[in-house]
Amino acid sequence: MFLRLEPNGSEPLYQQLARQLRQRIAGGQWKPGEQLPSARELSAELGLNFLTVTKVYGMLEQEGLVEMRRGLGTFVAVRPAARQEAERKQLLDGLIDDLLTGAAQLGLSRSETLRRVREKINEENP
Repeated sequence: MFLRLEPNGSEPLYQQLARQLRQRIAGGQWKPGEQLPSARELSAELGLNFLTVTKVYGMLEQEGLVEMRRGLGTFVAVRPAARQEAERKQLLDGLIDDLLTGAAQLGLSRSETLRRVREKINEENP
């Protein structure tokens, strides 16, 4: 499933899981109507408590990202395209904020950070 949790990270595991699931849904890796792994399967795969995964699925349901169907499982909710795009932008903004915060902690200015991002993009896509 390609989820990676960092047990020693500063972010709680349930928040790491929720963030990564949001990103997978917003990024289209899971399509609307597609079934997610059961809470038991995901907890076993990630080595998390079953209740932690259940809590995350509940959070995502409250956000309108997934639907829990009794006896059937958890499915990606069908959402309007405009909402999907807004979710993607919001998640990207969070990643950018994290990058800027990390760069500032390293003593880098925003212009230095932007220059390095451009260099990195050019390395990846010549």
